[in-house]
Amino acid sequence: MIPRATLFTNMRVEGKVVHPNSTGSILTGHWEWDDIDWSRPVAHPTVFEIYRKARCAPDTAAWAFVYASILSQAGLSRGDGYGQEFAANVVEPPTIPRSTAEEMDRLMRAASARGSTEAGLEAARQCAALARSTSRIAEGGLRSDEARRFVRRYFEAWRQGAAADTDRNTRGETDQDTNADADEAMGADSASAEGAGSIRTTSHDAFLAECALACMKRFAPGVLCVAFGEIDCAHYGSWSRYVEAIRRTDELTWRLWRAAETLDAYRGRTLMLILPDHGRELEESGGQGFIHHSDFYTGQGADEGCRRVWMLELAPGLQTAAAGPAADKNGRSPTGRRIDRPIPITSVAATGLQFLGLSPSPGAAPAAGA
Repeated sequence: MIPRATLFTNMRVEGKVVHPNSTGSILTGHWEWDDIDWSRPVAHPTVFEIYRKARCAPDTAAWAFVYASILSQAGLSRGDGYGQEFAANVVEPPTIPRSTAEEMDRLMRAASARGSTEAGLEAARQCAALARSTSRIAEGGLRSDEARRFVRRYFEAWRQGAAADTDRNTRGETDQDTNADADEAMGADSASAEGAGSIRTTSHDAFLAECALACMKRFAPGVLCVAFGEIDCAHYGSWSRYVEAIRRTDELTWRLWRAAETLDAYRGRTLMLILPDHGRELEESGGQGFIHHSDFYTGQGADEGCRRVWMLELAPGLQTAAAGPAADKNGRSPTGRRIDRPIPITSVAATGLQFLGLSPSPGAAPAAGA
């Protein structure tokens, strides 16, 4: 993707280094939630609300797919003249009850006591099936009956796919059989069923990406945000899991861009902005390294690793035109265009809105290219 994009190498996280604050600030253009009260909407209008109000668009024209309930308020603000009337639909991944988590722990401990690889794999399969069969999904961020029907159907098709996985080998069924079952469950939303029936993982990020793809096919929203979260498994200290999550996020992001390139509603008229909400500590500065990203109450540990991130901008006309390794007068090269000057992550809101011919609220950071 980089050869076809503009790479901003020095995006700055100037506020508190914590996921909700950074994500909220990206969506409004202002530094948000300085009081760490994430139970309230952000103070300034979000890109979703600005778009819906300006275009008189229905709620199905704006969606946020977020990795946890901590971002459940990401779709609306407390801004005057905005709020619920112009809010985005917010989709959270499925969650499981405590009793399921306890049973999964029991299954894995019992398998570990047996000391068998086969027992461990079987327990993992049982846990996956149990997690999906007992999952539930929040609907508090869905703004209309149409949005709720879409998410319910997608979620139920996802669960049915899991149930089919549990014994599909003994019945001799194929992926096509399971997808057909999902199609039937989704009714008219066959595009949604296709994604739900094809997921063979309990990954929250995969669920969000597939649901976002189904949403693009079903509603063609004008503004869509996907906030992945599994990279934050770094807090558990496993480098291999961290790298695996990064690779999965890369692949899911690529799938979203490929959809934007191929779907009629998006092809040749879509801007995609890809960036982390913040970085992680550097060991060189005495920090804890990749497992942490500062104490967001005190700011301790908020080093350059936390505050310097990057952004990839893909849009029509950004494909590189240079034939050789040297950049042309516009800064384009076979490795894409590169911008190294410091730019706050709050510039994302204006960058996206500018592409749509709109402006952020007064006082917001200017667009990244300004």
